[in-house]
Amino acid sequence: MINLALAGMISFVVTLFGMPFLMKWLFSQGIGQPIREELGADQQKKKGTPTMGGIMIVIGALTGYLIPHLRSELPFSWGGLAVVWAFVGAGAVGFADDWIKVTRKRSLGLNKTAKALGQLLVAIVFMIAV
Repeated sequence: MINLALAGMISFVVTLFGMPFLMKWLFSQGIGQPIREELGADQQKKKGTPTMGGIMIVIGALTGYLIPHLRSELPFSWGGLAVVWAFVGAGAVGFADDWIKVTRKRSLGLNKTAKALGQLLVAIVFMIAV
């Protein structure tokens, strides 16, 4: 039970304190949300807002999972690793979507079929693993 609380606290702290640094770095690199020109002024305010913040959430969750296991030498379970796979896999689909938006400098990332297939692949692997 202590390891579970420790994992949650580590995940929270890594994400909370890492996010401002990641956002600052993404902003300095010009990695921001592209907005279509035909949208109104309300949407134009979002132009350049850093995207890919999910990276820090995934890093926080992975850190929170790994440190308690390594600290107390707990064995990794199939169920736990399957959940980590699902989390990282879903994050990878989101990363691909954001990466396409940023590199092509347009507001459209993965199309709905590619996004659904990516999520389906993650879910199938999760079902098989559990």
